[in-house]
Amino acid sequence: MKNKTILSLLLMIFVVVVSINLVSAVCCEKTIEGNSCVSVPPENSDACVKPPYKSDDAFCEETSYCSTGTCVNTRQGTCTVSPSTTCDPLLGGLWVDDSPEDVPQCQVGCCIIGEEANFITETSCIYKVSIIEEETEYEFLKNVQDGGMCASLANPREMGACVDSDSSGGRDCTHETRENCQNSGLDFYEGFLCSAPELNTKCGPSDTTSCMEGEEEVYFRDTCGNYANVYDVTKIDDTLGYWTEMISTANSCFTDIGDENSVSSCGNCVFRLGSTCGKYRPGEDVAPDEGNYVCRDLSCEYDNDGDGIKESYEHEERWCADAGWIDGTPGKEEIVLTCYNGQITKERCSSYRKQVCFETVYAEEEIDDNYTIKEEDFTQAACVVNSYPACYGFQTKSDCEDQELVDCQWLLANKDTNLYDSLWESTELGIPENMKNSEKGFCLPAYAPGIKFWEEEAASSCNSFIPSEYVCGVEYEKGLIEVGKYGDWDLVEDEVTCFKETTSKADDLPKTKLDSTWQTQMKNVCLATSDCGVKTNYLGVNGYYSWKDLFVGDYIEDSLSNYNSYGGGK
Repeated sequence: MKNKTILSLLLMIFVVVVSINLVSAVCCEKTIEGNSCVSVPPENSDACVKPPYKSDDAFCEETSYCSTGTCVNTRQGTCTVSPSTTCDPLLGGLWVDDSPEDVPQCQVGCCIIGEEANFITETSCIYKVSIIEEETEYEFLKNVQDGGMCASLANPREMGACVDSDSSGGRDCTHETRENCQNSGLDFYEGFLCSAPELNTKCGPSDTTSCMEGEEEVYFRDTCGNYANVYDVTKIDDTLGYWTEMISTANSCFTDIGDENSVSSCGNCVFRLGSTCGKYRPGEDVAPDEGNYVCRDLSCEYDNDGDGIKESYEHEERWCADAGWIDGTPGKEEIVLTCYNGQITKERCSSYRKQVCFETVYAEEEIDDNYTIKEEDFTQAACVVNSYPACYGFQTKSDCEDQELVDCQWLLANKDTNLYDSLWESTELGIPENMKNSEKGFCLPAYAPGIKFWEEEAASSCNSFIPSEYVCGVEYEKGLIEVGKYGDWDLVEDEVTCFKETTSKADDLPKTKLDSTWQTQMKNVCLATSDCGVKTNYLGVNGYYSWKDLFVGDYIEDSLSNYNSYGGGK
């Protein structure tokens, strides 16, 4: 009996010791340091955060709240192994008590976005598309279950050598996109040329050149007819380098369209800088050292000033036609000329100079063969509205010359243009009382408008451009005998009386001498306003009438120096 008691006590001690050894950790759902699901020694149980967080005398993996499963991020499509307590629903977390391999949302496939291929979940694929700013199409291939195979589907339009290893009589090769090649079940070698020695194809280097559809440059073609790299006469025999892998145009030779040696030896044309690939035209293009294609010069030559010498204009340059025509004269129309692809086209502005050609010269940056930037003048022009009517309303030089508003010119008053003595009561200096502090002059269009001067309404059109606040007149009387082409009317006195249209009397207004000063003033203002008065046309041909046909009276012939002139300047 005594022995049984001792045995029982020993067994109880053993059970207690075993129990103590089995329970050697405490699971903290959250520690005071902010960590989740951490097993700590029993003596460190005060490291656990108290309720609402849980803690148990067990390892965390033995508890329900810290057992691991799969946290699915429903926003980004990622799947991670984690306890439920760390899977935050507020961040899109969805906890599943299963391994990722068995969770439907975690099944991966091949996500193709543009040229990129990723072996990810469909949710991740959608998320990647959503963060792209531009609208982008994508494709998710569930049947692709291999990362390597997915990677091979990237860059479907990437070019390379497509080799048929099973072809009879040698290995056939074409230069194809990855997509076309793989769809044909052939071997694709990204970035390689069919002439690459290591591919051991039937294709090799040649001196044949050609233009490629949609491209600007001149390209070599191999013996199989495939396009190779940009034509460079120094690389024809570079089998191990230039004929092995594709080389970008940026790393190819440089074509200076102004240097014949450069044009004949290199086909790296740049449309923006004025050259593009074309078949060689004897007598027009620089002859290539090899092949039948060359970088054509897209610039133009045109004699714009009519001096018999052609000026050079760059591709896409626009300028105002001149050809020696006289600006602002009858018949002169505004034309914009454009050089494009070696051809000159014409654009006419609206007739009667309702539109005028306006051009601006820019300093354009160009890159020479040393890849340094240089500046060249580059002209751009366009037809713009001629807002000439506004000019007649400006009373000061500053308003008239404000180019942000309209294109006007301020005509300074002098003995040949000052109408103040004729149209306003003036001071002894010829300046109106109400304009003593203003600059003497008046505002006229920088580009005088045209009129249909051959029609009966032409006279009224001219008068509409001259200040209409005042009217002027001279007194004639009817004689007894009809004399001369002007009938039987004789001038009573050689004075002009001017008065406001709004008044009915002119008795109190000064009279102006009908002499050369008044006539010259009226003549010059008339010339400056439109196709009025006596002018030569845009070709320099005289008009039908002389000044004696427009100014009549006994004193005109003696006072106007060009009385018999049928032409004249503006």
